[in-house]
Amino acid sequence: MTIKLMTTMEDGLGTVGKSVVADTAEDYKLLQQIFQRAGNLWPDAPPAAKRIIDLVTNGVVLQDYDTQR
Repeated sequence: MTIKLMTTMEDGLGTVGKSVVADTAEDYKLLQQIFQRAGNLWPDAPPAAKRIIDLVTNGVVLQDYDTQR
């Protein structure tokens, strides 16, 4: 498995970003499955989380989650 957490550091600011990187198609499919299962277990997830889950699992945001509050 080659899924890694990458941290971006900037002088004077410290950590400015974190990225999850899947090096192979097989690893990306595993990452999609992780996101899909996590989303199914979190029915009241905030809209931003639902959008990211859609992007990882489907490649696009499927709904306007801001109107579902």
